[in-house]
Amino acid sequence: MMRRNRWIRVLALGAPVALVAICLHAGRTPAAAQQSPWPSSQPSTAAPQWPPSQPSTAALQMQFRAHPIIDQQHGGLVVATITVPQNWRVTSRVEWQYGDVSHPVRATGRAEAPDGSAWVEYFPIEVFYWLEPVRSPVPVGTRNLGMIHAPNIRLQDAMQHFVVAPYRGRMQNLQVVGTRPVRGLAEAFHLPPAPGEAMAVRLRYIVGGHTADEDVFAMLGSGNRIPYTGPQGTWYESHRPLTFAHAVGATDGKLESLYPLH
Repeated sequence: MMRRNRWIRVLALGAPVALVAICLHAGRTPAAAQQSPWPSSQPSTAAPQWPPSQPSTAALQMQFRAHPIIDQQHGGLVVATITVPQNWRVTSRVEWQYGDVSHPVRATGRAEAPDGSAWVEYFPIEVFYWLEPVRSPVPVGTRNLGMIHAPNIRLQDAMQHFVVAPYRGRMQNLQVVGTRPVRGLAEAFHLPPAPGEAMAVRLRYIVGGHTADEDVFAMLGSGNRIPYTGPQGTWYESHRPLTFAHAVGATDGKLESLYPLH
């Protein structure tokens, strides 16, 4: 019943494989512009924008290397090549589920400093769907053909339930320090402006006995609405993709220093 949408398949591969390359390339990071988006701990409704910043002195002096992202299920196919600091570790995974015909691939990756004191991590793209006026028999919040049934989902709920909770929910002493709207997230990835809304969440938790601060970003696209007309009339299938979901973190109060570094 779900239609295979070309834009879903493109998003499934395109945004994740570009993410770490941009995040770690000297002077080109959407989540680490020249100025930190968190100038104070006070809540704010300002929407910081992410223009490409100029390389800092530290970034110009740092050595980088190319690292391939490998699709092990397809004979070691290189799906992307990213640029990371020379001594950073990279872990990644590209996983296909062919039964999930509407959204069959999920890609994740993490690059981190040798001592684990700083990192950039990206999370899989999610696609939310719902039906109108006929309701899907699938329970809300569960997956069907690779997509998540979530009628009229809001950005805040998508971030909380499908990014923060699954990937950071078990962290010790997890706190949400603040949230902010974000402008220009797609453009920061060198992509055309995309309709939708984006936000950042500042998290704080304990990892390895150290206090970690982490900024998590994501964009909920405006999506599409597909009509189906048959003997019972017209009904609609709507989709909204959650893209550019990634995190930039550091321990011991060093997160702010990552912004000018990149």
